[in-house]
Amino acid sequence: MLSKIFRWWRSRGHGIHSPFAYKMVTETLRCKEGYYIYERIDNIPVDEHERELLRLLARLIIRFRPKKVAIVGEWGGSHQIIRSLLTNVEIVNPDEHPDVIIIAEAHYLKTDISTPVVAMVLNINHSEAHKLWIKLSRTHSFGMCFSNGETGVACLLPHLPRQNFKIDF
Repeated sequence: MLSKIFRWWRSRGHGIHSPFAYKMVTETLRCKEGYYIYERIDNIPVDEHERELLRLLARLIIRFRPKKVAIVGEWGGSHQIIRSLLTNVEIVNPDEHPDVIIIAEAHYLKTDISTPVVAMVLNINHSEAHKLWIKLSRTHSFGMCFSNGETGVACLLPHLPRQNFKIDF
């Protein structure tokens, strides 16, 4: 019970001292303000949960402005969202050193994730994705990882200290 209260409290930015982490939580992960891209996302025929994940993906793309993005596995609408947000983005394979990698189905990942990278991992409480999330969130000596128990976002950037945040988003 206490951990749920602490996660709720932390999810609003309380107790987060890193400026990067605070902005990541309040302006990207938990941002509920409307974005212009939400209109396009709402036209994609997916359930509400998938729509929220696509909105999170859009906010990550807007925040990090990647040149290369990799998508592992099938995730309806993700290519469309990336193309809508960035006309100059290149969709590449995971072994081509993407800036952002979206892992929809971890069992399709055939290579180690190279850093620096921002990785969004779906279904982190399921077998292969869980193993991958543990590896991402525990084996690097730098970077910040954010999870809500179902989705994880790992910002494996060398300038960031090693921290893990369990928050609601």
